[in-house]
Amino acid sequence: MTRQGKRMNGRRVLRSKKQVVVSFLKHFGCLVLAIALAGCGGGKGAARPPAAPTRSEEVTMHGTRGLDLAAKGELEAAILEFNEVLLIDPRDTIALYNRGAAYLAKQDYDKAVCDFTEAIRLNPRDAESHQYRGLVYVTQRKFSEAIVDFSDAVRIDPKLAAAYDSLAFLKSCCPVANLRNGLEAIEAARKACELTSWKNHWYLTRLAAAYAEAEDFEQAIASQNRALDSAALTDEDRREMKARLALYEQHQPYRIEP
Repeated sequence: MTRQGKRMNGRRVLRSKKQVVVSFLKHFGCLVLAIALAGCGGGKGAARPPAAPTRSEEVTMHGTRGLDLAAKGELEAAILEFNEVLLIDPRDTIALYNRGAAYLAKQDYDKAVCDFTEAIRLNPRDAESHQYRGLVYVTQRKFSEAIVDFSDAVRIDPKLAAAYDSLAFLKSCCPVANLRNGLEAIEAARKACELTSWKNHWYLTRLAAAYAEAEDFEQAIASQNRALDSAALTDEDRREMKARLALYEQHQPYRIEP
């Protein structure tokens, strides 16, 4: 997964303004951040991804320009730049991935799936494209497909914390009962927390939901309170977390709306 200001596998996160993020994705808390589509993304001063060794100067120029435009929320212009890359090299998986993320920000889910699917076809071991495509599937209510993608992502890259978090979320909060599994959700959520040194408040929130699904409400309350101790919470985050805490105190699990 890529992130503005952070490098990973030669990619950088695409950020866009909050208003372009579909409200359904708010159910995912930090997953909105994980897919790099929430928050106001100023491109100024953003770290640039290292160019892939085989990329030409022209390809690198269009790709970098696309990232900078996307970081400022200019998604249409960003997509045009990624299109230019793919005209030069249709097998450029970085451009496919970044264009897919831009389409996801635009809520053009079918095109996003197409780009992530093509990136996976060209590189089946692209864990991040599996993770992103899974997130698109969640917005499309294709929960079974999403779980397969998240599972593939952690199998390919056992250190991809966001994929464990995504898997834990669906395993604990999915509205389809036969796709939930509290014990598997706890295992995935704990792994996400371990990989981030227990410092990600949304991953702790996901762990709380997993414990609630397993009917261990004492641990659910403890994990949610630990998440609430974070100084990084916004007022909106805190309201959301307190609402979930109230559910657990009433011995009720948290669910995605059906």
